[in-house]
Amino acid sequence: MKLNEPQIKTAVLNQLRRAKRIDGSSIVTSELPLVGTGVRADLAFLAKKRMVGVEIKSDFDSLRRLRRQMDVYIHYFDLTILVLGETTSRKVDLVDYPDVEVWALREGKLKKVQGAKLRPQPPDRPISTLFHKRFVETSRRFWLHVNGRTITTEDLNLLSRYHDRRVMGRKIESLYEQSLISWKKASEPSD
Repeated sequence: MKLNEPQIKTAVLNQLRRAKRIDGSSIVTSELPLVGTGVRADLAFLAKKRMVGVEIKSDFDSLRRLRRQMDVYIHYFDLTILVLGETTSRKVDLVDYPDVEVWALREGKLKKVQGAKLRPQPPDRPISTLFHKRFVETSRRFWLHVNGRTITTEDLNLLSRYHDRRVMGRKIESLYEQSLISWKKASEPSD
């Protein structure tokens, strides 16, 4: 079975948590724009004073931009993890990515197929401080919500800083539609 990106993100987060690479004190986000590059990290986290970026290439994704994405990730993060789908993993030559930790889906399970060393970075660099400030609140809500249970694809919404706004927007839209329906019924001529 081919997994889509949200399913793989969920599997990655659960695997990282089981391996104790992230926990309730980690700052985590999804779809992080890497400023000035046109690249967006599928997942990014700050744990133990290290910034880690995760790029996911599901079996539904193109590999056309992979080289550029990996170059940008390596510049931004202390460690880059590339996660490949079952068929995608057969199309990527790992020799091209010696500085990247690579995981591959094999029979529905994530397997680490290549390790990589952390690139030493100053732990108090500005990107870490900004990342922490920007995503600490959404991460706190996310960890409280998933405490004591497996992370699901629905939980990924909580990693968005705009989740609350979207929920409120949908509520307002629903109330507006209900009021229009009520108004229409009230203004219809009665027989």
